[in-house]
Amino acid sequence: MTAPLPLVAAALEDVTAGTNITALNERAVPVALIDPGLHRSWPAVRRPHRRWGTDVGRAETYDQPQSQRQFGRWLVVSEHGRGVYVRPRPPVRRLAFDRFARRHREQGKSAFIVEADAAGSHPTVDGLEVREERPAPEIATRLGSPRRVLARRRRYLLDGRPMEFATSYVPLDIARDTPIAQPDPGPGGIYARLEEMGHCLDHFEEEIQARMPSPQETKVLQLAAGVPVIHLVRIAFDMDGRAVEVCDTIMAADAYVLSYRLPAN
Repeated sequence: MTAPLPLVAAALEDVTAGTNITALNERAVPVALIDPGLHRSWPAVRRPHRRWGTDVGRAETYDQPQSQRQFGRWLVVSEHGRGVYVRPRPPVRRLAFDRFARRHREQGKSAFIVEADAAGSHPTVDGLEVREERPAPEIATRLGSPRRVLARRRRYLLDGRPMEFATSYVPLDIARDTPIAQPDPGPGGIYARLEEMGHCLDHFEEEIQARMPSPQETKVLQLAAGVPVIHLVRIAFDMDGRAVEVCDTIMAADAYVLSYRLPAN
């Protein structure tokens, strides 16, 4: 028996941006072939798809609230009463080898602004909170066990869509009574201020894990059901080998491509 195709959708030549393709459902192609750059929909479907030699059954209907499916590289999300949509991936490349380059700080740009510019998107930050606190053990260990830290929490958005939220922890003996303790630390962000204070940055270390989000993370990042997160912890070291910042970041995994350049010697 021929293997069933994964989905009934509409013929490619009939699908354009914003098209409601209710009338086109009989001329079908796999969704994986549809260009993800356009916002497209097809009708909610309750009947089994026997056309392709398979009965998807009730568990596979597409008009159940909050349901979604993954086809090829593109996420399919249903909206009750409206239909099913192919959501495009944001074209954000996180260039680990370039995003913290000193030339960006000298131009007054933080890493997130650099990535937003490369993507042609508008960056915003909300949910900002700056306060002194006692660090959790895993943060204190990475920073050399300071008793107190300055914590900076914020959420990053591109074109209004939440992308990540992050907390930076800086030892309080470094951050107290400095621009780092202000809501807006100034051009280039806290790394530019650290270098102005004599902590010339030497290198960064990152640890990356992929996992499913907590309910709170799903809410803050407005994630569709089933979308994982990337948990990234970065440590910034100065020329003296001191850890001067730990940044704990939760990223929407469907929003980024992580790009690295590694030495071969």
